[in-house]
Amino acid sequence: GKPAPELNLELINKARWSLVQNRGKTVVILFSFKGCGPCEAMYPDLQALADEYKETLSVVSIMTDEKLADATKDVQSKKLTWNIAWDGKNGPIAKQWAEDHFPTIYVIGPNGAIAAVELRGNRLRSRVSELCGQ
Repeated sequence: GKPAPELNLELINKARWSLVQNRGKTVVILFSFKGCGPCEAMYPDLQALADEYKETLSVVSIMTDEKLADATKDVQSKKLTWNIAWDGKNGPIAKQWAEDHFPTIYVIGPNGAIAAVELRGNRLRSRVSELCGQ
């Protein structure tokens, strides 16, 4: 229930994304990197959620790959179609959010407060559905 730390990101596609501009929507934040099996196993669920709740949900992945090129490959191949930002290995965003394992998932409610952490599969889907009002 604590307010989420502000995020103001430049996405890989050069667009800007922030929590403030997504206030009123549910937000799913995934800290991930290319080659993280459990992270990549979540991608189909995130894509399905992004498609199903496109009006009321914003999904963003913060990629912690050492090289930008590694994070960019999956975007270019359309494996990742939601908002993707690159933070680099041990980058400032991961430090701000005290990120120390992967994947880490945060669900932020429409009010900007952290509504859940570490949900996956049906538990993630259920919480997102609840917050998106469906």
